Amino acid sequence: MRKIFTRLLFCFTAAALVWLGMLIIDAQALRTELIRLHVVAASDSAEDQHLMLRVRDAVVESLQENMAALTDTEQAKAYLQENLPKIEALANRVLEEAGCSDRVSVSLSVEEFARRVYDTFTLPAGLYEALRITIEEGEEEILPDR
Repeated sequence: MRKIFTRLLFCFTAAALVWLGMLIIDAQALRTELIRLHVVAASDSAEDQHLMLRVRDAVVESLQENMAALTDTEQAKAYLQENLPKIEALANRVLEEAGCSDRVSVSLSVEEFARRVYDTFTLPAGLYEALRITIEEGEEEILPDR
């Protein structure tokens, strides 16, 4: 009985270590294979947050089809870099249509993100390549991990 228990404990420990290793590998792959979108509002006011969401939605909608056709991160970065002026123009147009005189700056950068929980998956904290859209000077609220 003791041998069976020892073997089961060994198998369980080995399986847990393999599973943990796969989680670590998956998290590292996400950090290198994912470009995150980071839109920073001019302030934490409800109006500025609403404008930020409008900019986010317009940019996501405009990029969705072309980004889906790209096969790797390097192609995606090159596409975004080439289209930064178009993305900036779109974001500024969204603000203008909303009656806002604020301007945006758009860049590709490496940024640190907190852990983020979505409905169907979680992105671990860490450094990610990001398409950053900052409205005016941008004011970021530091949010706790969710």
